[in-house]
Order: sequence, then structure tokens, then C-alpha cells
Amino acid sequence: MNAGKTKFMAFNHNKGITIKTNRGTQIEEVPDFKYLGAWMKSSEKDVKIRKAAAWRACNGMAKIWKSSLSARFKQRLFTATVESVLLYGCEAWTVTSKLAKELDGCYTRLLKQDRTCISTGALDSEAWEKETRMACPDICRHFETRHRT
Repeated sequence: MNAGKTKFMAFNHNKGITIKTNRGTQIEEVPDFKYLGAWMKSSEKDVKIRKAAAWRACNGMAKIWKSSLSARFKQRLFTATVESVLLYGCEAWTVTSKLAKELDGCYTRLLKQDRTCISTGALDSEAWEKETRMACPDICRHFETRHRT
């Protein structure tokens, strides 16, 4: 084990914990760390980062939303590129009512951003929102069931 690269995070302990390697090198304790793209300690911090990433993904697709591609195709792209970025790691979040409202609001604004760019196609804007839109925590549950392997 490389003690210089290894760090640990303690849960449910008030006292400082010391962990040493077999060679006696002390391993550093950290308050939070990123694992597989998600922050471990705080769901709020992770959601904040996910929301920013979803907006980047959405804004990066502006030409697609304004294009003449079918609305159904755009809807599928939204689900694949924006929704999946927003909800990455949602299975591990502790969703409070405040966090649920925050996620729901962000999801609604993302949908409206994309919906306003869709003026033609198979789906009108109301059908687009109706087919794509769902309430949190249903968003996480829906995403989880849709992406099971």
C-alpha cells in the first residue's frame, strides 16, 4: 500500500482516529473524498456538482435543441445526455425534502430550456414535458429502474 496516496474518511467517530501501515507510516484522514465521480460525505455537495454538469451538458447541446431533428429524437438525447448526467450516483444520495425540491426545480428548468428550443417536430411542447417530466424522488427511482443491468 502506498501510504502517500492512501487516505481515509471516518464515520460516526468524534475522536481522531489514527491508522498506520505495517511499516508505521500514518495514513491521512480527510473530511470528504471523491469516489467514482461522487462525493462521499455530502449529498448536497454532490447534487450541486451534478446540477452544474447537467447544465453544461444541456447548454453544450444548444445546436441540437434548435435543429430540425425530430422532437422524439431530441427527447431521447435529453434523457441520454442531460438527465443521466444530472442523476449520476443518485442511488447513493440521501434525498431530503429540500434536496428533492432543488433537484425537481433544476430538472424542470432543464426541460424548459430544451423545450423552448423545440418549435417543430412530432411532439408539441406540452407533450414533450408530459412524456419526459416526473417528480423527484420519482426521477431517481425511474432512472435506477431504467438503467439496471
